[in-house]
Amino acid sequence: MRAARLLVTSRRLLPRAASLAAAAASASASAAIFCEPAPPPKPAAPARLRRQSTLGSYVAGQAIEVLYVPQVVGPGVDVGHVVLVVENLDGTHGTLGFYPSSLTLGLRSVAGEEAVVVTPDPLYAKALTSRDGRLAAKVQPLYRGVLSAEQAAKLNAWSDALVLTTRVGRTGELRERGTATLSDLRYQPLGVSGTNCVTFLQQHFGLAIECPAGLPRLCKSMLAEAGREADAAR
Repeated sequence: MRAARLLVTSRRLLPRAASLAAAAASASASAAIFCEPAPPPKPAAPARLRRQSTLGSYVAGQAIEVLYVPQVVGPGVDVGHVVLVVENLDGTHGTLGFYPSSLTLGLRSVAGEEAVVVTPDPLYAKALTSRDGRLAAKVQPLYRGVLSAEQAAKLNAWSDALVLTTRVGRTGELRERGTATLSDLRYQPLGVSGTNCVTFLQQHFGLAIECPAGLPRLCKSMLAEAGREADAAR
């Protein structure tokens, strides 16, 4: 009789035990979903400027943006860099940077050297594809606006003057780079006896970005100020 009662009791407990086990498994699976989310995909490397002969010309009214990009020249030393971003007609975002012709980064001699514009901007591409994401986290928007007719004409002239080269990236993919020489300009990081990435956009592209002493690392975002002006105008 006692054995029969034990058998009945065990049969009653089995469904409950199974239910508890299923609930525990479900909770464990839910915890795994919320505690170990899939890492977000890395953003694609920026595109280059498009030539008029291949994809139409840049025109007034197209959206542009100026970004602060890190330029690390030593342990804990970020001298900064600014890059121009313009929306291409195919939906990609072309980037343009101002560099010395040697593409050697860091401080240069006082005499400076011949300047070039490079697309896509190599420092921006490096930041976006950094493995640990630290460089990408430092990219900050400084300015947003649209092209004027004069600015569009300059972009068209530079893009049509590009000399294109192709190289192999870290993961074996082919990467295209365009370079156009600006023989009338000399590159000087400090902007003392030449032009750097900040003063190039200010003086030769007509953008009123706020960077004290022309130093990229001192640039201030103009987006908050633009927002306040828009609110005041309402």
